[in-house]
Amino acid sequence: MLPFAVIEKSARRAVGMTTYMNIDAENRRLEIGSTWCRKRVQRTASNTECKLLLLTHAFERLSCIAVEFRAHLTHQLSKPRH
Repeated sequence: MLPFAVIEKSARRAVGMTTYMNIDAENRRLEIGSTWCRKRVQRTASNTECKLLLLTHAFERLSCIAVEFRAHLTHQLSKPRH
């Protein structure tokens, strides 16, 4: 597992974390998951931007051929706040 802090640029403080997990370097695969974030940034662009950075890094820098998202069964999708 490789954790990443999610930093809010404007406030320069941590608002969450996420990880690369189940990393399989030999087969160039990994999962993104174990994510949490402060309530005030939930359902904002923060998590979307974070995941885009992780995907870009995985495919372009780590040369992954497969990336999966791991979510808990109780995770619910909802409309984003504007």
